[in-house]
Amino acid sequence: MFIGRKGELNTLQQLWEKAKAGSPQVAVLLAESGFGKTRLAQEFYNWLSLSEDQGGYWPDRLARDRKNLEVNPDPRDCGQADTDPSFLWWGLRISDPGRRNINAGGCLWSGLQVLKPHLASLEASFQGKSRRDARNQTLAMAAGGTLLTAIPVFGTFIGLGMTAYDIGKAAYDERQAAREEDEIRSHSGDETAKRAELDLTEQIALLLRAVVHKPPPGIEPKPVVLLIDDAQWSDKDASITAFVEDLLQKARTENWSIMVVITSWQREWAQWSSGGEQQHLASLSVAHGDCMTTLELDRLSGLEAMVRAAFPGLSDAQVTLFAERADGNPLFMDELVAEFAAKPRYFTGRDQLNPLTEEGERYVMECDLIDLIYERLCETSQSVQGSLAAASLQGVKFSRKLALAVAEKLALPEPDAGLDAAENPYAFVSSSLMDKQEFRTRLYQEAARQRLQDLVDEAQAQEALRAVREAAMGISTETAEDAELEVLLDLAIAEGGEAFRDVIEVAHMAVLRLEHRDAYRESDALARSVLDQFDPEKVVIDPHSIYGLDKMLGVILGMGRAGYAIGWYRAMMPQILKEDPGADVFMNHFDRAHYLQRYGTALMKAGQLDEAETVLKQSIQLARTEMAGLPEAAFNHKIIISCKEMTKLLFQKGEITGAEQFAREALSYSREYYKEKGTFSNRRGLLEAIGILCDIENSKHNHEGVGTLIPELMTHAGELFEQTQDMTDRQNLSAALERAGDYYLAVGKRELAKGHFEESLAHSRFIAEKRVTPIAQRMPVAALGRLGRIALEDRAFDVARELFDDNLRIAQRLYDWVGDAGARRDLVIALQQTASLEAAQGNSSVAIGIFKQSLDHAQVLFDMNPAPDSASSVIISAMQLRNLYFKQFKFISMFDTIKLIMRYYPYLE
Repeated sequence: MFIGRKGELNTLQQLWEKAKAGSPQVAVLLAESGFGKTRLAQEFYNWLSLSEDQGGYWPDRLARDRKNLEVNPDPRDCGQADTDPSFLWWGLRISDPGRRNINAGGCLWSGLQVLKPHLASLEASFQGKSRRDARNQTLAMAAGGTLLTAIPVFGTFIGLGMTAYDIGKAAYDERQAAREEDEIRSHSGDETAKRAELDLTEQIALLLRAVVHKPPPGIEPKPVVLLIDDAQWSDKDASITAFVEDLLQKARTENWSIMVVITSWQREWAQWSSGGEQQHLASLSVAHGDCMTTLELDRLSGLEAMVRAAFPGLSDAQVTLFAERADGNPLFMDELVAEFAAKPRYFTGRDQLNPLTEEGERYVMECDLIDLIYERLCETSQSVQGSLAAASLQGVKFSRKLALAVAEKLALPEPDAGLDAAENPYAFVSSSLMDKQEFRTRLYQEAARQRLQDLVDEAQAQEALRAVREAAMGISTETAEDAELEVLLDLAIAEGGEAFRDVIEVAHMAVLRLEHRDAYRESDALARSVLDQFDPEKVVIDPHSIYGLDKMLGVILGMGRAGYAIGWYRAMMPQILKEDPGADVFMNHFDRAHYLQRYGTALMKAGQLDEAETVLKQSIQLARTEMAGLPEAAFNHKIIISCKEMTKLLFQKGEITGAEQFAREALSYSREYYKEKGTFSNRRGLLEAIGILCDIENSKHNHEGVGTLIPELMTHAGELFEQTQDMTDRQNLSAALERAGDYYLAVGKRELAKGHFEESLAHSRFIAEKRVTPIAQRMPVAALGRLGRIALEDRAFDVARELFDDNLRIAQRLYDWVGDAGARRDLVIALQQTASLEAAQGNSSVAIGIFKQSLDHAQVLFDMNPAPDSASSVIISAMQLRNLYFKQFKFISMFDTIKLIMRYYPYLE
């Protein structure tokens, strides 16, 4: 029942009409706890869904029952994924200070999980229209991504008739692939060199811009409502204020159709509005006061209707008695009604359809809100009391799995059933996405914490929490069950900020276990979900944390998230380079060389080549220093890895002589190491070293030099795969076949080359189907491109188109996913190949458009790394454009392109 806020609801409706017309609005709902702020926001949503949702995407009500204070509709109630929402609703709730683990950006991260299924529905409606013409879809992909191309997991589910809940759940089953700042991309069409490292708030603002202001072609702009609940705690999460400030700045500049609704306790809002050094949403009134409307929710009149509906036999005076005792507080009235509904003895004849007795009237006036809540809790079953008591240790928001583990440790009865009953029918807690729950108000959590002290000793409860954690730390990464790994994740997050070293010790084991199962995306998401709880610049990283941190960052780096890893490695460096890390810590120069090599690799992948070169040189020097004190034949494989990484870096910078020097050093060490150890691992290292030197010799057009290496390369690759049938060795064999194909193509043996490329493609497709890492997904790119070029030379246009379209799809997806220099380089090549095919078939205008895009990407690559390789990418696209402009008699454009070519030619030297 919605009572007494019709005037405020009408104001919200009027502000919505202004926002829809392109005048951004902010509505601030102020009241003390329990006075119906969130309930008013829910009623506003209900009105929107009934009056504005033409396609029926949104459920009619935000909450399934009036005691549920959710800020987003249950995804299971949302429409089909290809239903076109008429507007976008996004609710965020800021965590309160009682939660053990407040971290910057937490509100936005959790909210982003809820937003994604709705963005998927927007994109699905567009893709449903585009699917009729597959070729146009390919060209559209070349023209730019749609809303969710940056989130690869959604490509699997869109268009399958799945609800938003199905999509969201499936995405979570992929282990929260979207809880990571560097997977969110700008979809407004802007290309920037720092795209992968945009700040989280900027990225989400740009994503919303693509919804409300400038969506991709084929998608209509949608008005947006952003609800921010419990803003009284926004000083604890500075990112939310920065986000809204940035959002409003953009929205007001470009006249977005957006409305922001903020709820807050009145006293705290007034305090922060009066000034203060910390950021708080109340500070928005300084710059945006002219578009901000404040609604102060006074004590609610009209609560009498709630009493009459529950107890129709009360006298007018008794109804007034209830209303006066609640004093305008809907939560208090809720608890009063619940209390008397459970106690018929206070009614005449023990019939709740009759008036109160005198004793009942006295009891109304004696009731206190806190006491009512505690008494109602105590009257529930032992399973409800025990489960809530165990959950209260975590704060207002809690992990269900962790609460159950603690309850079991305390021997509390039937906690699983207890938490279910606590939600329905008792309404003490509510569920959110991803198996998380929360107490509906802090008062409920405090009552449960008080009850915990009655059920068990406080010290015993804290010991139970520690025991659960210690048991989890003892789980073997080889034998852990999925349920145990899930508890590990929740433990790590629950412990956040209190014991960083212990958290990393627990979390890295779970990460490694998932990696051992080839669950790369899951291990990556787990690693980041834990590290997201900490600020690398503020947390204390001791020597004991470095090993586990490096393992987690290795997984993250393997998924292409170089920018994410860099911040952590940079924070680790002072401890890594310390000569005396501590009496109980052993770290020699080889260990330091390894960590520096990983740091240098991350820098290189992020395009920070000069800094990467400095770090890798330091890594090699440390390894050589350690080797100097060892017997002549002894050395460590870490120097081999550093030399290989330095080779790749110098090769990328176009410094071929230096690259060849380190490549030959790496190959020499690798041959000695394999001769000494003879293991599969050593042989793989040797294989990689041969392949790197092949690439360098090939770049010099030294076909004779490549020819001397190919037999050794193919022998090691073929024998390794034959012996192990391992996925890694299949990957190495595919790469070796590709290099051999390049050699045979260069020396004029086209059919032999084609056979090698086809075999390489078969292996790489198999790998891409089995693994979700960027490296694995990229595997088919090279063979597809080479086979496509052969087909184009043979004028087998249909075959070439199929190969190039597949190549472009993979390259675009990887670029939107990873966004680093390597992915951009692959995209440039794929676009050039597709454009060349269009030009060969006489589609000059289409070819020009695609070559322009390849040129834009190539110029960004050059700006990131002004080396011969990137300069040649620019020149290739520009020369093709020059030729096409000449054919179309567009001489001004042709001469402009020639100037561009001349500008980049000097960099080829």
